[in-house]
Parts: sequence; C-alpha cells; structure tokens
Amino acid sequence: MIPGHGRIGSRADLDAAAQHIEQAREAVVSGCAAGKTLGDLQQEATPLLAAQHPDWQLKDWIAMEIQVNHARLCRPR
Repeated sequence: MIPGHGRIGSRADLDAAAQHIEQAREAVVSGCAAGKTLGDLQQEATPLLAAQHPDWQLKDWIAMEIQVNHARLCRPR
C-alpha cells in the first residue's frame, strides 16, 4: 500500500485499516440504533478507536470519520 502521506505500508497495514473502517462503521450503526446523537458517538467511539492503533497519526480524523458514517448510515428520527 502506498499512501498519499506516510511510509509505504504492508498487507498487515491494509488489513488493520480495513478492520478500523469496519469497527467505526459498526460503532455508528449500533449507536444510531440505540438512539445516540452524533456528538455522543464521537465522544464515546473516538477514544476507543484511537486506542486500538496508538502508533497511527492524525487521530483527529476519527471524529470526522464518525461524522461521515453517521450522515450515511443513520436516518433522522
């Protein structure tokens, strides 16, 4: 994997990124089903997702990732 920034990655890096994306998606889907707001989801899920990969940079993007998933996956009630 050759990213737009950072070092060249391996298959393991790609697998970890795919797993992260799926975990973020699952957190948003389950949170929406439980009636949580976007702010609640960001506050709860961001530190959990960031802790899974302490060596990753740009952790401030996780809240945006949650926002995008929320906009795509959660229907207004």
